[in-house]
Amino acid sequence: MAHARVRRTDEGSARLAAGIATLGALVLVTTDIVGSLLAPGYGPIRDSISDLAAGRLSWIQDTGLVAFAIGLLALAFGLRRVGEGPRGDPRLWSGGVVMVALLAVVVAIIALHDEYGDRDRGGFVFHIELVYTLGVLFGLATLLLARGLFARSRRMGAFDLAVAAAWIVGAPIYFFVPPGWDGAFERGLALLVLVWVLAMARLVAGGRGRVGLT
Repeated sequence: MAHARVRRTDEGSARLAAGIATLGALVLVTTDIVGSLLAPGYGPIRDSISDLAAGRLSWIQDTGLVAFAIGLLALAFGLRRVGEGPRGDPRLWSGGVVMVALLAVVVAIIALHDEYGDRDRGGFVFHIELVYTLGVLFGLATLLLARGLFARSRRMGAFDLAVAAAWIVGAPIYFFVPPGWDGAFERGLALLVLVWVLAMARLVAGGRGRVGLT
């Protein structure tokens, strides 16, 4: 009986974590759309997400980033709860969970530090270093979690590796994209991350059983 109660508690906390992760992703999408519509002269195809977060209405995008960071932290908690599956490597899984948690910290710093290298005076600028760190952490998270995801579902594992490959190839290309397409390409990469987060949240919501994409 006690074991059943503990299991129900674990499943309940995992579902709560999945819900928070999903909500964080949806809030980020909403704030990006709202901010893009309200910011004077802003073009989501031409201008980057950082440009939107550095303007007069920066609080809108920063709110979304903070919500997303909270969602990532909840996702890390949920992934830790459900574990790596019957044939997964606990060390690799734990490493992936740590990468997701660190990713949450980096996103929060980007939002709360509120300095994007936009020529404001008096700010200590390390935004680009945080962007590099974010890119590395997400790539590592997808790779480290892959074996455990395959242990749960071949589709989920294949999806994770496809995201990893797209990220590893696409993220560096962003720095060579023509200026007029910065926003579109960056949002494509952001969409990749959001879809991955939503898929992982679904896995977490499913608990310790096998979970597929369908």
